[in-house]
Amino acid sequence: MKSVFGRFTPVVFVLCLVLFAFTNANFAQSLDAVTISGRVADSNNAPVVGASVTATLVTTGVERTVVTDDEGRYRIVELQPGTYTVKSTSQGFGIQTKADLVTISGQNLQLDFALAPAGVTAEQTVTIGDEDAPAIDTTRTVVGGTVTEREIEELP
Repeated sequence: MKSVFGRFTPVVFVLCLVLFAFTNANFAQSLDAVTISGRVADSNNAPVVGASVTATLVTTGVERTVVTDDEGRYRIVELQPGTYTVKSTSQGFGIQTKADLVTISGQNLQLDFALAPAGVTAEQTVTIGDEDAPAIDTTRTVVGGTVTEREIEELP
């Protein structure tokens, strides 16, 4: 009497071998992958929620975009090694770009952004005081004076 499992043993063995081969191929690819992660914050170091972070491979122009979470963190996984331009944008903020980032196989790159508010420019205003204010008397110069013994005794 033959077992039912006896007929399926070669088939199961071949399926396990094929599954193992595909698993190793995917594992080898993940070792070469590059990961870029970091935090997007504003000028007060508060997280920028919902900011877009885009990594562009310079040689091919392929782009990958992710959105920051509630803590302003982002993570772009399984990128090809190469030279990247990474930019961060959010509504109400200016765009910040970091170019010519060279990555190698298996690298985990930490890249933080500090976004400044868009359209804000610094102005400096100098206001000169009241015209009726007394001017400095430059005709009289007092260089020193004499302190009497009585003035010294009256000091607290």
